[in-house]
Amino acid sequence: MPVWLQFIDNAERGLRWLPSATRIVGDGGMIVIDNHNHLHAESTAEGGSQTVLTDSVTTQGIQVTIYTLDTNKVHGKLVYQAVAEYLRHRDVLWVATMRGLGGFGEGREIRESGWFRKQDTPIMMVVVDKAEKISPLLGGLVELVGNQGTVVRTEVSWVHP
Repeated sequence: MPVWLQFIDNAERGLRWLPSATRIVGDGGMIVIDNHNHLHAESTAEGGSQTVLTDSVTTQGIQVTIYTLDTNKVHGKLVYQAVAEYLRHRDVLWVATMRGLGGFGEGREIRESGWFRKQDTPIMMVVVDKAEKISPLLGGLVELVGNQGTVVRTEVSWVHP
């Protein structure tokens, strides 16, 4: 079962714990870093500092996040099952599906999970691979999800053995 942990920290501290986190995750997962927020300060010759993107991570790529509900269907299948199957047949590196505790979408209706109410709750899928693998699939993925969810694309870097 996928486990999703998300941390927000300043870049300097994040870069310090990245090697330890990489060892802990090992071959069992990956660490994804949002490039838009992944900055650090470097000293300049004049004694000041400048902010630059770090290249200490191993791979550049794309993360696609799909937001849907666990009861939404396309072509007779649950959206998250249809998407996972679509991407598995195209050898995408990483796909994880997570059930949310609560949230709302375009209709502004609050959706919550609970002990006795396990349906119609938010689902988030995270897809990660190199741009040359994901980019050609985006059109088909958006078409597959249709009006049963929202597809978001983000440039990322990741550490994965």
